Amino acid sequence: MMKLKKLIINADDFGHTIGVSHGIIEAFKKGVVTSTTALAVSKHFPESMKLATLTCPELPIGLHLTLT
Repeated sequence: MMKLKKLIINADDFGHTIGVSHGIIEAFKKGVVTSTTALAVSKHFPESMKLATLTCPELPIGLHLTLT
């Protein structure tokens, strides 16, 4: 019997720009991306998180740590 493997495709830098965030959400909805990591130091972070909460609450979002 063949064992199935799961491929995880994580989209980095959610919140970098609003366009990036929209693209990641669209890719998740189409089944291309399985999760994302948010760039919390971006000025677009709060708006992007609100966008995800309202339009795609099932999107798994991790945290992209950035040392500055």
